[in-house]
Amino acid sequence: MTYPPPPPPHRPARTGVAVVATVAVTLVVAGSLTATGVYAYERLTTAGPQTAPGLPGEPCGALGEDVLRGLGAEPESQSTIRYETVCTWDAEVDGREAALHIGWFAAYSEPDADLVDQYGDEEAPRDADSTYELQIERASEPDRYASDDAEAETEERDLDLGEEGVLILTSIDDGLAYTEDADQRASVVVREGEVVGTLVLSLSDDAEAIDIDDAEDLLGDAAAAAFG
Repeated sequence: MTYPPPPPPHRPARTGVAVVATVAVTLVVAGSLTATGVYAYERLTTAGPQTAPGLPGEPCGALGEDVLRGLGAEPESQSTIRYETVCTWDAEVDGREAALHIGWFAAYSEPDADLVDQYGDEEAPRDADSTYELQIERASEPDRYASDDAEAETEERDLDLGEEGVLILTSIDDGLAYTEDADQRASVVVREGEVVGTLVLSLSDDAEAIDIDDAEDLLGDAAAAAFG
């Protein structure tokens, strides 16, 4: 069995890739990777013609060369599984390293949602509304690698994109005594029909702090290109 690569640094909190990877790893550690567990993992990571309807076939082409050039973005990785397709770039903001991530997510079918609920460690979204709310929740929390003491503060702004859209600026105190500056992450979450799109820019910990206006300036063109 081939496992998907681990997510790069600065990614927003758990994605579908992380969910299904956790399903498999948990079962292996527990010594209970049964035939049902193998089926669950392989089914949820199936890509190609069996991906959910509405997911774009070329996520990395959604932003366009001009937008990517403006963010100093260089390709980093691309991944597609049954219910999501994502693309990431190494980027640059004011001379500081950053990470740019775009993804589209679909709700799970009832049988697959039952598998995730049984073998995973979080509930799977079963409709567009819960998919949208889940992505907003992930954008508003510390990432999955943060310590238990990490805390996040958020500021939100509604956007005129898709059927509903929001810009979220998240400032994260990682809870570590030897760091003083908060990490920041700007996220756009958009729902259009049965698919939810996310665009995330994660700033390095030594970057200048930004506000919600700065976040909209940084991601406005990119969000319009992807979801407008």
